[in-house]
Amino acid sequence: MTLIHFSKLNELPPIKLSKTAISTEFLNKNITSFQQACEYIQKLPYGRHSKRDDFLAVLTDGKGSCTSKHGMAVLLANELNLKLKLICGIYYMTAKNTPKISSVLNNYDLNYIPEAHCFIKYQNQYFDITHTDGESMLDIVDFLELNIDNIYPKKDIFHQTYIKNWVKNNTIPYTPEEIWKIREACILALSRP
Repeated sequence: MTLIHFSKLNELPPIKLSKTAISTEFLNKNITSFQQACEYIQKLPYGRHSKRDDFLAVLTDGKGSCTSKHGMAVLLANELNLKLKLICGIYYMTAKNTPKISSVLNNYDLNYIPEAHCFIKYQNQYFDITHTDGESMLDIVDFLELNIDNIYPKKDIFHQTYIKNWVKNNTIPYTPEEIWKIREACILALSRP
């Protein structure tokens, strides 16, 4: 396991937005820097947006998942020539680090479930644009750097492969497909206010 400490968003570069396509979406909301844009995205509620491969839907729907929120930030960074890395890490989602899923884990008699979480890396710092009041660190058991052009297929395969190996190498009373369904119930619990 690797303990990742997430830096505060005010440590991101305060690069001014330009009048390019994505920047304009933020400028229209009186957001003028990359740092402010990330803070805005972070404050949006957690939830899946309507168009999985369209990260601008985070703004139109007013919500996003870890994948879509960080995908939106990377698209904006690319537009500003800011070199960010999009990282996916597997961690063990527990009732302690994710209290909203405790009833789901209890229903299935699980202490934790492997979850894929996206975040960004800028220089030597990690940033999590998903959580505003959660953990400021995570124990990551596996990493994958993602390309913005094929984020979902690679993340899904990475996550599902990890779950298959986890079930195979541990005494888990569920199939990988059942674990995926339990994980979906956890995601649904996270989306509730």
